[in-house]
Amino acid sequence: MLSGLLYGALFGALFGFAGHALTGGRRDFASRSQIVAARYDVVAEAECAEEAKNLLIKLGRREG
Repeated sequence: MLSGLLYGALFGALFGFAGHALTGGRRDFASRSQIVAARYDVVAEAECAEEAKNLLIKLGRREG
């Protein structure tokens, strides 16, 4: 059991090192400190949808 664990750790380290060497140490994703929405959807009941739309227009939000 212990030998299996050691073999697994050794192969994991070798594959990790090989992968790191092949990519030059670069990561395949961009790190972001915060996520910002590009747009928001407003959901309203049918009875108050028109009032919600007018309030958004009054606040200076574009209709879309």
